[in-house]
Amino acid sequence: MNLNYLRYFQVLAEMRHYTRAAKSLHITQPALSNAIHSLETELGVPLFVRDGRFLSLSLYGQLLLPHVTRIFAELEQGVSSIEKCRLQESRTVRVSYIDLLETCLIPELTQSLTREEGAHSLKLELCHATTGAAKERLRQGTLDFAFCLGEEEMDGLEWMPVQRIPFVLITPEGHPLGQREAVSLEEIAAYPFLSYSAESGMHLRLERGWKNQGISPTRAGEGYNEMDLIGMVLHGKGISLLPNISLLALFPVCVVPVQDLPEACTVCLAWKSGGKRGEAAEHFLTFCRKHYGSVTEQAFSPLIKSEER
Repeated sequence: MNLNYLRYFQVLAEMRHYTRAAKSLHITQPALSNAIHSLETELGVPLFVRDGRFLSLSLYGQLLLPHVTRIFAELEQGVSSIEKCRLQESRTVRVSYIDLLETCLIPELTQSLTREEGAHSLKLELCHATTGAAKERLRQGTLDFAFCLGEEEMDGLEWMPVQRIPFVLITPEGHPLGQREAVSLEEIAAYPFLSYSAESGMHLRLERGWKNQGISPTRAGEGYNEMDLIGMVLHGKGISLLPNISLLALFPVCVVPVQDLPEACTVCLAWKSGGKRGEAAEHFLTFCRKHYGSVTEQAFSPLIKSEER
C-alpha cells in the first residue's frame, strides 16, 4: 500500500475539500483524485461520500482514519528517535584509559567537561584498555582517543603529553624506610621488592631506572597494576615503587620520595594520525589541548604520608 496515498487520505479526511487538500499537499487536484481512487480500488470500498458540494467520510473511511493517524504518529516518533540517537552519536567520543587514571584524571576530566559545557557537554564513551591494546584500537578506528603511557613506539599515532608523575616508594606502616624524608634505589634494593609484571607498561620504565643505577633489587613478587602491588605491600610481602597518585592516600601505607630515580610515568593522550576527525572528536581534542597543553610534573605531596592522615 502506497504510504503517500495514505497521507493524502488523512489530509483530505481532515480538510474535506479536494482543492484545499491538494494545495496543502503541494500536488494538483487531479493527482489527489487519482491517488484516492487508487486507494479505494485497492481496498475495494469507497472512502468518501459526495453530497453536492460537501465531502464526508464513508463508513469505511471512518474505520480507516484512526489507524492511518496512528501509523503516521508512530512513524513521526520513530523518525524523532532516530534523529535524537544520531545527534547523541555525533556528540559521542570514544575514549580509553589505563588503570592508573581511574581515580584521578578521568573523574577530573568528566567533571571539567560538565562544568564548562553543562547540558551540551560531549558524551564520553569510556572504557579501560592497556596501552598496547589502546594503540591497536586507535589504528583500527574503534577508539577516538586513548589516555595511555607515553612510549617511543607510536607509529601511525599522534600524541600529546598530559601528565608526568614521579615514582615513589610505598611501604607498610612501621617499615624502616617508611619514615624517611627520601630514599635511594640502593637502600630500596636491600629489602624484598615487589615489581610490576612484564605485561605492565610500567615494567620497562622501572627496569630502566634500576639498570641506569647498576642496581638489582631483591625481587619478592610481581603485580600487574597499582592495586595488585598495594595489596601485596599491605600484606607484608615487600615494598614497591608506584606512581605518586592520589589513590595511595586511601590506604595505610607510607609514601616516600625516591632521590635518584629520574624515570617517571608519562601519561599521554593519543589519537590516529591523518584522516578527518568528526566535530565531537575535534572539540574534545581542543578541550584537552587547552587543559593539558603544558605538562607539569605532579610533585610529591607530604599530605599523603600515612603519619599525617
